[in-house]
Amino acid sequence: MGRPSFLFSALFIGLVTFVPSQSPEALSFTATVDRTQAFVSDQITLTLSVIGEGLGNVPEPELPPLNDFTVIRRNSSSSAQISFVNGNVTATKTWNFIYILQPNREGSFTINAASIRHEGETYATNPIPVEVMPAGTPPGSGAGAVPQQAPA
Repeated sequence: MGRPSFLFSALFIGLVTFVPSQSPEALSFTATVDRTQAFVSDQITLTLSVIGEGLGNVPEPELPPLNDFTVIRRNSSSSAQISFVNGNVTATKTWNFIYILQPNREGSFTINAASIRHEGETYATNPIPVEVMPAGTPPGSGAGAVPQQAPA
């Protein structure tokens, strides 16, 4: 490896390795669903996102009781963004915990707050209302994929 490539690699590794951990105030924990209206036969994607500077591994969030839904699948992913602006290094990491929910019956439901504990602090999402209609409901009567984020 040539000297410039080695120096660049060493600098990059140094930046990634020595980014200081931020205080818990830098953490964001949100819940979103891909739809707030669905049919009984539909699946709803619930995404819990944890975003923070200097964030390492985080535990899987604690889901609220989901008595009106069945968790069909769950998955997680993470991504990192490193910015170097005016001599300041910022490393932001995002963890997404994705749950595919199947409604058990029709009705108006609330996906209550999920929570996560990180560095001694507990964070919670806002509840999300969901309307589930019978499978035979005619098109155009309100069901559809309407992305919805819990209000702040």
